[in-house]
Amino acid sequence: MNNKDKEIFQEVVRILNDNKINYWLCHGTLLGVIREERLLPWDHDIDFAIWDDEYSKADILKLFANNTKFQQTIVPEEMSNLHFLTADKRVDINFYTRDDSKAFIKWIAPGNIFLRTYFFAVNFVNSDFSFRDITKASSRIARLIKITISSVLVLMKIVLPKYIKQKLHKDLQGRLHYTGYSYPLSLMSFMTVDFLNINVSVPVESEKTLEMTYGKDWKTPKQNYVWYKEAKNLLQQ
Repeated sequence: MNNKDKEIFQEVVRILNDNKINYWLCHGTLLGVIREERLLPWDHDIDFAIWDDEYSKADILKLFANNTKFQQTIVPEEMSNLHFLTADKRVDINFYTRDDSKAFIKWIAPGNIFLRTYFFAVNFVNSDFSFRDITKASSRIARLIKITISSVLVLMKIVLPKYIKQKLHKDLQGRLHYTGYSYPLSLMSFMTVDFLNINVSVPVESEKTLEMTYGKDWKTPKQNYVWYKEAKNLLQQ
């Protein structure tokens, strides 16, 4: 684990702890902390989870607004999250929903290149996202692709009448498939542990939580894990 990753992680935890935010480590970050006592070097993001009935995105954005280390970026297919670019890794704040029996989060399941491009275009022309926000990306190639497409979409956003934008949005919703992670609500109790000399919140039954997502062989490192194909607890819609 490099020092930049460590510093970013500690800074996010301090912000959440200082503001008494009810959060927990999740996904690949929880996997690294529990299995290897480190942040996984091949994981491109650092994941935290909070309840969407306790905090809004606006609440969390205020906490990071004046910190220049964190630059918000938009990932349209992951609207149940806040994403912040840092010097090295992306920080993801995942907003989990809960009902009487389960805790879950929904994302757009990756589709073919046509659907992904169509999704990006319709969201761009229907949203208040700025060109600067929407074209940020974690890789140079992804950023170039977004800039190229967005240059055309800016004009469409200006000239398309509202009813056409609404029609496109309705058509898009009929084509999308949502999925995500789902856990029994009974697993969603938490405890505090020490990691990198700072108190962090994790599920009490972290190993069972990880097994639900990554399978019984979760203790075996796998760098090319594909969540929407391999997760064992995918939300069924």
